[in-house]
Amino acid sequence: SSIHCDTGIDMSPMEIARLGEGDTFGEMCLILGDPRTATITALGHCECIRVPKKALLPIMISHGEVGTKLASLILQRLQGKAGNVTDLSTRINQRFDVEGIMTLIRSVAIFEELVQQDELLRTMASHCNFKSFPPETYVVTQNEAGSSLFVVQSGSLRVSVEQDGAMRQLAVFNKGDVFGEMSLLTAEPRTANVITNTECEVIGIPRAALRPVLVAWPNLTLNMARVVTERRQQLGAAKEMEIAQL
Repeated sequence: SSIHCDTGIDMSPMEIARLGEGDTFGEMCLILGDPRTATITALGHCECIRVPKKALLPIMISHGEVGTKLASLILQRLQGKAGNVTDLSTRINQRFDVEGIMTLIRSVAIFEELVQQDELLRTMASHCNFKSFPPETYVVTQNEAGSSLFVVQSGSLRVSVEQDGAMRQLAVFNKGDVFGEMSLLTAEPRTANVITNTECEVIGIPRAALRPVLVAWPNLTLNMARVVTERRQQLGAAKEMEIAQL
């Protein structure tokens, strides 16, 4: 049987395609993490195979031609409909640029122990998440739970804490800086807000991806612990300054 695709314009469904045996759908949400852009309705009895993201992404990363074909399908379907196809193509390339993520991680001081560990870095990089944010967006929110470490790929972000109803800025992050390590190591809530000053791109490293690396390289844990200690001292100094001004 066939499947009917429609998109709502002014709340009125409009058919944009019909899919049949062998056709695919859902690739944009999987690759870019964007919301669904259309409604898919079965016109009769249909059988579909669902491929979850966690099963497909490792294949796309290790076999780049798979990601390339899906990216081409997205661009083909959106040609003439997307606001900026070039920007979309850039986002797709960044999403699967494992070598680029590895290069960025190598440039971060706390990961200096891993500079020569290509396979370990490649495994970790394949589980990272590429995220982009517009200006004045909260990437991390104070007191929320967190399980990822972030590396700034581009742009500028400010670190601030809320005390007695007022926001105090503590630091500014730029390319190559890391944040989120305190919650990742201690499982405590986020201790500060991290807000974009400009358009920003960050790489998120989930705890599950970083844990085996920390086990294999204990010195990396020590490096991160030093950063945590320094930032706790910054927070303590900010609180003391707030009290002194009362």
